[in-house]
Order: sequence, then C-alpha cells, then structure tokens
Amino acid sequence: MISLVRDPSVPGAGIAAFCISIFTPIALPPSLEPIHGDSGSLIPALAHLIRTILALRQTLTPVPRTQFYIFSPSEQVTLQAHLIDSALTSPPSNPDIRLCIGALAEGASLLQTTFQPLILSGALEFLKAELQKEGTTEQLRIRLQDEVLRLQAEGGRGVGDEDRRTEVGQLPRVVVLKKEVERLLALPLPGYWDLPECASTLLPVDSPESKCPSDEEIFNEYKSGGTPVSLDRALEKRNQSMLAVLQSLRKLVSSTSRPQLLVNNANVLSANCMDICREDNLRKLFFMQQVCVLFAD
Repeated sequence: MISLVRDPSVPGAGIAAFCISIFTPIALPPSLEPIHGDSGSLIPALAHLIRTILALRQTLTPVPRTQFYIFSPSEQVTLQAHLIDSALTSPPSNPDIRLCIGALAEGASLLQTTFQPLILSGALEFLKAELQKEGTTEQLRIRLQDEVLRLQAEGGRGVGDEDRRTEVGQLPRVVVLKKEVERLLALPLPGYWDLPECASTLLPVDSPESKCPSDEEIFNEYKSGGTPVSLDRALEKRNQSMLAVLQSLRKLVSSTSRPQLLVNNANVLSANCMDICREDNLRKLFFMQQVCVLFAD
C-alpha cells in the first residue's frame, strides 16, 4: 500500500512525503516495516522493497505473488510522473530507477525515456547466451520461443486459452483502489467520495480502520511543521484503512451469486527492463504501436 502527500510547491512531481506499508503473512526483515520519507528517498525505498521481494522467489515455494496498491487516480499519476521524471534526469545506468521502471511503470509515456519495460529484454539476454551453444537454427528458435513464453507467464501474460480469456481484465502493475471500488460496487454516497467516506461505509463502525484521516488532515499535518512521527502515523493509518477496504471489497464481491466475478490472480513480481533502442525509426514504431493499442481499447 502506497500513500503520497502531494505539495505543488515541491519540485518535480510534487511528492512531499510518502508511506509504503507491506501486508503479508510471510515473515519479512525489520527493514520492511512501514517505510517513510520524502521524494528524494522514494526511488531507493521502492527499489529496496522490490529487491527484497524478488529475493524471496529464490527461497520460498510456492513463489509469493505481489500487488501494489494506491488509492486515487491522482496519486497514480503523481507516482508515474515521478518515475518518468527520475528516469529523464538520471543516468540510464541507475539501477534503482531501472528496477522501479521495470516493476511499476507502464504506458506509452515511457517511450520518451531510455527505459522500455518489455519482455524482449529477457529474451535478448537469453539469446546472447544461446548463441554460444551448439545446435541448429530451428533448435535455437524453439529454445528462444520457450523462453519468451516463460517470461510472459512470469510477467502475468497468459499463454493458454483460459489465461487469454482473463488477460483482458488483468490488473495493472499499480492498482488504483478507488477505480476498483467504483467498478465493482455502488456506494450509497452522493457525488464525490474519498477514502474516509468509503471506509466508514464499508467497514464496521467500531473498527479502527473505519476512522481514516482525510487528505486534508494529512496535508495540514505536513504543513503545520509538527513532528514527523505524527505525519508518519497518519499515513500508516491511511494504508491500514486501504487494506481493510480492499478486504471488505473482496468479501462483498465473493459473497454474491457470481463467485467467479474475481477472475484474476495477483502475479509474481517481475522487474524485466529493456535496454535503450538506439534506432530512431524503431522507437517511433514502438510509440505508434502503443498509441494504436490505446485507441483500439
């Protein structure tokens, strides 16, 4: 769960503070307790978290699945803008930015940067190794095709008929919780609503998560110049309310007469990132292909 405090006076994407809370039944190191900081520490914090999750793939069976959540569309836009701005103003070899772009960013806006999160990256690395092995061209083609399918499955792309049926509704890398609530439920709230109204509607009155601080209260806490601890606690409480809303949403939807309404599972975290394409015409072609797909959808 990611919460952002946005301030237009802050340079860049306007992130003044953030809080990342990890909720999992898996025992995690103390360094992954709720993470706080400002815009300058967001990329390193996300990269550390992603590396820790990727390391679990080597030690745990079955491999744990991961999903990032943020509450509002405006927060999602701010997060993506911060990733893109960091990519444009930092060296292409920056490992933290490459990791965050590969795991969290998506969309045609990435084509203005040198970071292209496509499965082709892993296939190219595999091809370099396979070219040094013996075998016919057909054998190489089959091994390369198998590797592409493996990368597709790792990144959540379906390869079977049933997987392709559900792929249309696959969740994005960072889910906007408010959009999912609006998509699945009709809340008895007039006009615009935010997380506090949603939490008080979906959660029991006596639950602590139903009393979520509003964005205005959190922003006032930030601008008041009080202790960082109070701001951190408010952001942690917001993330806990987001988790409770998500769990309540799943419970309500699953209890309907259509138990298969939630057809998608969380994916195993993947952070494959393609290297820069140095051919201008190919970069333009990639851009036009993504734009056509967006308009077709």
